[in-house]
Amino acid sequence: MASEDPFITVKQQHQTGDSFITLNQQHHQTGNSSTITVKQENQTGDSIITLKHQHQTGDSIITVKHENQTGDSIITVKKQQHPTGQDKDSIINVEVMNQNRRIVFRVNRNKPLQVILTKWIEMEGITVTDYQKVYFVYNGRRISDDDIYNKNKTISDMGLKDGDCITAELSLIGD
Repeated sequence: MASEDPFITVKQQHQTGDSFITLNQQHHQTGNSSTITVKQENQTGDSIITLKHQHQTGDSIITVKHENQTGDSIITVKKQQHPTGQDKDSIINVEVMNQNRRIVFRVNRNKPLQVILTKWIEMEGITVTDYQKVYFVYNGRRISDDDIYNKNKTISDMGLKDGDCITAELSLIGD
């Protein structure tokens, strides 16, 4: 089974001081992905390690949290089933990428486009004052702000198909 090279993201969230290290590997032939995230919470000193394996039939999530004050370690295991049958066809992978990072969202076609684009902005750590400087391009065309912020505009309405990619660009000068 062929897979792409994993990519690693190291990020510090400036508002909270939390630090993250993420290792992600996407298997394009199967649609499966594995993500390991290590988070150090600045305020509490707690350490959280999350292993998430996304599979076509369901997600497995294992979380280990070490509480700094008590010394307790808490392990959580979750198994989440994906819809089967015809509903399975409504779940697609959509990539949002920029020059530094590519994130694959596994979403329902009827999900508002706004959900994945605002989640991408959040994951990139873009501040509220800077998010207006980001624009998205799909199929060679800039996605309008009306389409992005319209809660009724779905991924399906935009014509996105499984494996499609949206490119995020940072505007260097005013629109």
